[in-house]
Amino acid sequence: MAKPPRPWIVTPHGPIEKLDDNLWAVDGEVPGMPALRRRMVMVRREDGTLIFFNAVPLTDDALGEIDRWGKPGWLILPNAYHKMDAHAFRERLGVKLLCDAAADAKVQALVPVDGHLEDLPADGAVRLAPLGGTKQGEVALVVTGPGGTSVVFGDAFMNMPKGSGFINDFLRFSGAPKCPPMFRLAFVRDKRALARDLEALAMLPGLRRLVPSHGTIVDQDPKGVLQGVIARDLG
Repeated sequence: MAKPPRPWIVTPHGPIEKLDDNLWAVDGEVPGMPALRRRMVMVRREDGTLIFFNAVPLTDDALGEIDRWGKPGWLILPNAYHKMDAHAFRERLGVKLLCDAAADAKVQALVPVDGHLEDLPADGAVRLAPLGGTKQGEVALVVTGPGGTSVVFGDAFMNMPKGSGFINDFLRFSGAPKCPPMFRLAFVRDKRALARDLEALAMLPGLRRLVPSHGTIVDQDPKGVLQGVIARDLG
């Protein structure tokens, strides 16, 4: 028998981070793995509708602040494994869930999919950037705002500090900005293709920050940091 979807359960999370006029984020605990924190990013499109990248249930106060900022429109799953709270999020906020076609079957096992990446309406400030060479439809999000360009990642780029938890150190998620070994082993079929797409992101004009789903935001030399990860982990 299939396991029922996880209900709306709010785990401890921080305050909303306002990274730019059109880019907010919130960082919280992964259920059952509090040391492995996760970040949800929210983007306000030019028409006032909101894109959510990852699904993290929030307190009523945080939801109220978001509702005053814009109208929920879409939930983007960065890959097939970021679906834990997608069902509850889709039902509670009434958003359309989009994922890469390569992730569709695994996501559909838990939550209905409303479309694929190409179904997101065009917007001058935000676009999806599928990452080649991956097995489960890994996609990044590129957001341009008054403060510059931000690139938001799922699991292809992490920046978790050493000592952030035994499980993070044991799985080699932590220690430095990286494309984690487990991700490369289990989810990458062509390192050169992934490296090529990450390099294109590193070369974006006005690149201001790298926003990982797991770990610290990089806002100092984001180009150099990402190129260093490419050379070390995918070279």
